[in-house]
Amino acid sequence: MKKISIILLLITSIAVGTIFAETPDYFAFNVGTMNSYNFSSNSSSADMEYGLQYHMNKTYSAGFSFMNNGTFLNITINPKEKTSLTLYSGEISSAFAMGIGAGYDFLQKKDAVFASMGIYTNWIASETTIEDGGIFSLGLKANFGM
Repeated sequence: MKKISIILLLITSIAVGTIFAETPDYFAFNVGTMNSYNFSSNSSSADMEYGLQYHMNKTYSAGFSFMNNGTFLNITINPKEKTSLTLYSGEISSAFAMGIGAGYDFLQKKDAVFASMGIYTNWIASETTIEDGGIFSLGLKANFGM
C-alpha cells in the first residue's frame, strides 16, 4: 500500500509541476558525495547522492533524489542566484521519511549546457529515526544538464 501511495504522489507531483511550469529551462542530472552522521546509531558514513532534476524556471525545480539508502521526491526553490532550499519526501528502508536541505553553487554555467558544482547540506528523518535526530549530511554535488 505504501508503494502505491508513493507512486501516486510522484505522478501527481510531476503533473502539477508541469502545469505550473512557465518556461522549462533544462533537465539536470546531479551526482555527489556527502559525509552523513546518523544521530540514532551515533555513526558517520560517506554516502553517494544522485538524482534527476527538472528546472521549471529560474526559481522552482522538482525531481528525484537517491541518498542515505532512500528514495526521495524533492521540490527546490532558488531564492537567490546560486542558492537553493529543498524539501524532501520519500522513504528509507520502507519507512516514511522527510527532510530539508540547503545548497550554494560556487561554480555555475548556464549556457547551452548547464553545469554547476556546490556545497550542499541535508537533514533527513524517517519515522523510526526522528526521535533520535535523523541523519545530517554535508558534501559536494555537481549538476549537469541541457
